[in-house]
Amino acid sequence: MTLQRLACLASAVFAGLGPLGWGTTTRVSTSDGKDNDVSDVRLEVEVPPPRSRRAGTARIVPGGSPGPRSHPVVIVSAGVNGAEGSRAAAAALACAASTAESASLFVDVGGRTPRPTLLSSKGAQRLEERLQAHFAKGRVAARGQICQLVVDADVAGLKALVKAVSVTAVDVAVVHLPLHLVGIAPRLLPELDISGVLLRADLPAARPRLAPLVLDLMGRGFTVGTVKHRLSWVAERRALFGALSAEARDGLPRSIVRRLLGDLITGSRS
Repeated sequence: MTLQRLACLASAVFAGLGPLGWGTTTRVSTSDGKDNDVSDVRLEVEVPPPRSRRAGTARIVPGGSPGPRSHPVVIVSAGVNGAEGSRAAAAALACAASTAESASLFVDVGGRTPRPTLLSSKGAQRLEERLQAHFAKGRVAARGQICQLVVDADVAGLKALVKAVSVTAVDVAVVHLPLHLVGIAPRLLPELDISGVLLRADLPAARPRLAPLVLDLMGRGFTVGTVKHRLSWVAERRALFGALSAEARDGLPRSIVRRLLGDLITGSRS
């Protein structure tokens, strides 16, 4: 079922690729040496019924605190039609899900090498140590209250992404993906259970193209948040440094944070 959900996510994000101006076909060579045609993905899977669980919900144990999760909350973030600021928006969401003791994982696919910040939380440092045991030096850095991992924008990089989420056992992983890689996610990321999508789109110009996309995603059971305006320069810098709190007035709209993270954020910060 996980594979089907991922397939539907990619299908929804890239439904009508031509009209959205993202091209029509992308090929990538996998480890089996065969070319995979993105246009075939939507035709080979069945559409699952809408999911009943909310993104980010946690089992509540006596005392009102979230219980252990069997799977991490994985949110995919991307910019629509070249909208700028999607990477910072993804980092801001990771910041909102982090505390001093529990850091979120921010995975930047195809991003630049991260550098550790002068100050970082204990949770981010512990997460950095776990990742450094599996990834080359320079790929991982504790930054403020989050831990950032950079992987290559290819098949090997996506496999490394799956490994990172698995070995760290984090509660929340926010993944910033180039749009052209989202289309092949069903074949390359079957182990991840993506629960939501954070889109960065410039409105009102993008509304005619964005509205059908969001409706399609929601109809398939995925939680969707759309950042209509780019964060300020200061807020983006703070987010990328892992220092933008969930309560920051210049951060992501609280409605989007709560929609994507659910009880994880409302239970710990309300």
